[in-house]
Amino acid sequence: MFLLKTKVTIEDCEKHLKKSSAFGTAIESYLTQYILVVMCAEMQQEIYRFIDRKASILPEDIRTFISVAGRKLFRSLKKEEIAGFLGNFGSAVKDSLNLHVDDRDITIYNNVVSGRHNVAHVSGSQITFNELKQATECASRILRAVEFALGIQTP
Repeated sequence: MFLLKTKVTIEDCEKHLKKSSAFGTAIESYLTQYILVVMCAEMQQEIYRFIDRKASILPEDIRTFISVAGRKLFRSLKKEEIAGFLGNFGSAVKDSLNLHVDDRDITIYNNVVSGRHNVAHVSGSQITFNELKQATECASRILRAVEFALGIQTP
């Protein structure tokens, strides 16, 4: 299961929003913006973990190099940036990701990543709690496609 911390945080916040009848209020917005940051951080960590798994069969010095280089090269979470990063493993890896990700998922996911950017660097985000929940599922499908493209998927 991907994005476990994000999903647990969503569940906790959703319980609070329902109990306090806070959907549609500033509290919903604050919680959503917090979860945007959590989801993006966790997404980045998942991809770093994938790179480490991909390199796990190599000698330790090469594994270390790939891990460090991957963390320096992979900095942006939009889907096209993920695909570009995966292109460093060869065009077939990038093409596989692009083939296995739905355009609708990309749009929903990229909107949330842009929302996270706005939270951190502008004046907040207009993403709703329900949009965030939907985007988390899209992000999980994108992670599954990354895993598949890298050839490291688990059953």
